[in-house]
Amino acid sequence: MYSVKQKKEVINYILENDASLYQAEKKFNVSRETIRIWIARYQNGGDKKLKNSNKKTKYTGQFKVDVVEYMHEHHFSHKKTSIKFMISDYSVKEWDLIYRHESKDVLLKGNYMSMYKKKKHKLEDKSKEELMEEVEYLRMENAYLKKLRALVQKETKPNNGKK
Repeated sequence: MYSVKQKKEVINYILENDASLYQAEKKFNVSRETIRIWIARYQNGGDKKLKNSNKKTKYTGQFKVDVVEYMHEHHFSHKKTSIKFMISDYSVKEWDLIYRHESKDVLLKGNYMSMYKKKKHKLEDKSKEELMEEVEYLRMENAYLKKLRALVQKETKPNNGKK
């Protein structure tokens, strides 16, 4: 866990020295993805958004549904959605799973934790067709993420005068 002071040091290094994420990653030994998140949070709320919060925030069912539907409409990743709404990516992943595997209504009611834990999706409970659909979906999602990563890496690589 990094302190606000450490996060600000990295952000200031980038801003004051016109440094790249790659340079900051090497200098501070922090991943570029983590630095991107810090920068986005800082831009969306200043120092207070860089603080590590230990208290658990309660969100309404409607807010959770809105976040998941926004993510789907805009084809955002869990991480990008979490940055946009300033919430943990773990929460976004959990809400998305419930939305896709249970229903929108379960997420709206907010009492899904006990339901979700009781009703774990075991392989034995799924038909071969359901498993194949899930595998196909995961393959497509994986391919999409690989292409997205390649595009992001291509954009963030420094251009050494090569075409």
